[in-house]
Amino acid sequence: MKAVDRRRMCPHCRAFISSDDKICPYCEEPIGASAGTRITLTGGSSDSGGVASSLVPDHSAMTLLFLLVNVALFLASVWVSANSGNNGAIMGLDNRTLILLGAKWRPEIIYAGQWWRLITAGFLHGGIMHIFMNGLSLFHVGRHFEDYLGSTRFIIVYVVATITGFFFSLIASPGSTSVGASAALAGMVGALLASSSAPGSPTAPIRRLYVQWTWGLLVIGFIGNLTGMMRIDNAAHIGGLAGGWLFIKIAGFPGAQRSAAEVVWRVLSVVLVLLTLVSFFKMYVFFSALSASPAYRMRF
Repeated sequence: MKAVDRRRMCPHCRAFISSDDKICPYCEEPIGASAGTRITLTGGSSDSGGVASSLVPDHSAMTLLFLLVNVALFLASVWVSANSGNNGAIMGLDNRTLILLGAKWRPEIIYAGQWWRLITAGFLHGGIMHIFMNGLSLFHVGRHFEDYLGSTRFIIVYVVATITGFFFSLIASPGSTSVGASAALAGMVGALLASSSAPGSPTAPIRRLYVQWTWGLLVIGFIGNLTGMMRIDNAAHIGGLAGGWLFIKIAGFPGAQRSAAEVVWRVLSVVLVLLTLVSFFKMYVFFSALSASPAYRMRF
């Protein structure tokens, strides 16, 4: 008979504890339902070794939420583009629609003060393959990230890496229109890479995986542009990678929930969510003012 591993990771301090512990013996924080417990299709619960699969993993809530937001905004973008006469909108959105909906676009950021584009650009995608590849990567990397670094740091890294990624793109690629969640994804990879550099950290044994992810991002990006097979904003990837790496170097692994540092990071995550909502409100105002105007057709 195969032995069953009865260990799990404390969601607060990330120490390995028994699946039967109700209170973490290391940080003394209360522990919720076991990470191995899954919600079944019949509504009951079962151990992770059971046949039924889970519907929504409780440790991946932010990943799934952000993924749904990205998909919803892509569908909205396709609808806007199609209504503007783009019959192939689902395969590739036109630049005017992307700019109208908040893409990174230097003239509007620099000369019109539309700073909010550095955030909204990270939730938009240029076509079905773009959203599929980024969505698949977000689902995989995001769930891994939340497992080790938690939901609060997921929110912070997503927004911070998006800002640093598109800011660097603004400097290094000033003439391009750019969108996509890949700056945030690069930030998550950078954060995981930073977390694995500390001796004895939970991610140290899999540091090689993060190095491979990092090289994969950079190599695929440069090869794609050199061959002309893909248009990839490598500057956004590098800026996002740096933003995520730097944040985790400062914040480190999650500690006890009631510690002063964790309170600060939770407050910051709320501030960044509000900043994201403000950014999309400003995008909506911009969209409402120009979408029905003939001048919009000539502006970009």
